[in-house]
Amino acid sequence: DFGAWQAKLLSDDAGIAGPQREYWTRQLEGVPDEAGLPLDFARPRLPSGKGDAVEFSIDGQTRDKLAALCRELGITEFMLLQAAVAVVLHKAGAGTDIPLGTPVAGRSEAELEQLVGFFVNFVVLRNDLSGNPTLRDVLARTRDMALSAYSNQDLPFEQVVEAVNPPRTLARNPLFQVVVHVREQLPQRQMIDADTEFTALEPTFDIAQADLSLNFLAGDGSGEGQCGYTGFLIYRPDLYTRRSIERLAGWLHRVVSAFADTPDHALRDVEISSPDEKRRIVGEWSRGAQVHVLDSDLTPVAVGVYGDLHLGGGPFPGSEFYCTGDRARWGDDGRLEIVPGDRATAAPSAEPVVEWEAPQTDTERALATLLEDLLEAEDVGRHDDFFELGGDSVLAVQLAARGRDAGLDVTPRLVFEHPELAELATALDAGEGISDGQDDIHHAPMSASGLSEDELSALTESWSTRG
Repeated sequence: DFGAWQAKLLSDDAGIAGPQREYWTRQLEGVPDEAGLPLDFARPRLPSGKGDAVEFSIDGQTRDKLAALCRELGITEFMLLQAAVAVVLHKAGAGTDIPLGTPVAGRSEAELEQLVGFFVNFVVLRNDLSGNPTLRDVLARTRDMALSAYSNQDLPFEQVVEAVNPPRTLARNPLFQVVVHVREQLPQRQMIDADTEFTALEPTFDIAQADLSLNFLAGDGSGEGQCGYTGFLIYRPDLYTRRSIERLAGWLHRVVSAFADTPDHALRDVEISSPDEKRRIVGEWSRGAQVHVLDSDLTPVAVGVYGDLHLGGGPFPGSEFYCTGDRARWGDDGRLEIVPGDRATAAPSAEPVVEWEAPQTDTERALATLLEDLLEAEDVGRHDDFFELGGDSVLAVQLAARGRDAGLDVTPRLVFEHPELAELATALDAGEGISDGQDDIHHAPMSASGLSEDELSALTESWSTRG
């Protein structure tokens, strides 16, 4: 029985569980809370689950060049493709620390290869793009990072989350918001016997359980157009416009081509703008208005990418160029969308400090007593945060159980939505914790990125039951 075998394997910290937990705690220390494609819309407090997809392709000739580079460097095509995704996100303004999620089969032991069941787990691939490396250097870093991650893939993802203990919210995934998945494309038709033929149908992507999922389907070379990759960019319309994702597909194609054609170019020199777009930005829009949107290297950014807003002709005599402190991006029509500096760079530390305040209502006092007992905390106030006090998803389940014993309709989901004691008490008093008998479809968001609906359902159900 796989469950019993895995439980025994992970129960002994002297075995693999302890070292792998230490690895992930060290590897993911300080990982960004969000490091995906910058959003078009404000993130809703609870995702709707709706999804859409944009299709893209990579031709066979480009794939042949990628495969040759992979053989030269001793890496897999998956390693290269996930590195390309990280580079695209970096060029789109996500920074140099890019964590990506990817599903693994969970069959690391020979005894599991033929066993029927669903053992998928997720690992986090943390890409370091600092220091303006060449694309070849990016791949060398990727190889070392990915091999280390694969060798520590046995620890279930939810235990990795508990060990790293990032800020929790139902609005997004913990640890990563972008998923990369590479698999062989299913043959269109397959004859089982003289009377039985299977026809492969790719899924429709109307559900998104991550901000963004990139599925690469590798062709088998069996026919015309079957030597490269077909892909899907699955996204949340709550967060992005379709036009932004179509742009992303173009950027991805240019970055993949750069890996194939110019792997010794530095990251700074990789272009995601098309030649025509760059001509319009530099030759028409910027020159005409004496306005420039630049990245940290003072290079013009692509349409749709936020950069620092600079003006030509400074406010002082003799000055030619100065940074306004605002952020901006170009639209397709050459118009600027400007984000004032105080909104673009507002620091979390600028939030007002709330002084301790005693619980005031019966519900607040009951919750404070529960938290003091469960978390071994003293003097829990009405503005204290469950997770900042040391809570996690497992303890949220325990709080819900103890709350129900005390006559409070607490649910784990409610704890995630309202981690502050006063907010949770208000929600309970408003009856938000009362179940209507329907299943909660808003599980902690995640994407298996290309897995079947049955597999997705099984994986999602396992997360909701594990906490």
